[in-house]
Amino acid sequence: MAPLSKELTELILPHDHYGSHLNKRGIIIDADLEKKNFKFAGITLAEIWSQIIVDKFQTVAKYIEPTERKPFVNGSEMV
Repeated sequence: MAPLSKELTELILPHDHYGSHLNKRGIIIDADLEKKNFKFAGITLAEIWSQIIVDKFQTVAKYIEPTERKPFVNGSEMV
């Protein structure tokens, strides 16, 4: 994790790349815009991490669209 974390030093990911999805009180007012901004951050992180070599191995990172299904860990659905 250290090599991945190191690449994020001084990185600022804007929460409103495509516009703010929050009102003045910080409450979500546009869920679709929130998802679009989140995707931008995920793609940006994947691009950065895919440039890293760890122990002579290329790192491969990819943004995956979220789904309504619960994620699987080690072949089992998370509760």
